[in-house]
Amino acid sequence: MMEAAQKVLEDQSVLNAVAFASAAIAGQVLHALKKWAEGEEWVFVNAKRTIGAVVANFVAIVGFISTGALDSMPKIATVLALGLFMGFSADSAINKGVRKPWTDEERALKG
Repeated sequence: MMEAAQKVLEDQSVLNAVAFASAAIAGQVLHALKKWAEGEEWVFVNAKRTIGAVVANFVAIVGFISTGALDSMPKIATVLALGLFMGFSADSAINKGVRKPWTDEERALKG
């Protein structure tokens, strides 16, 4: 079993597909963390959009991998950058958050 796993991992196309999928998921999580850091409520307020963004990201991952475009990419950094960008974009385009309204005190402090 270890030999079979080792052969699979030696295949550049498999390594690229795994790296791309992992980077796309990480990109989506990074966008979610960015929204959270900005004070937006995004998971529980917009559950349908969050689920839609996750589904769209997975569909895009499968679609992009199935094209075979990743098979011949020699640089893993390119694969990772593509994945991060795709995941970040999927969440950004579909998962719109809701900012909490400012209080009068917050407006006054901001000037």
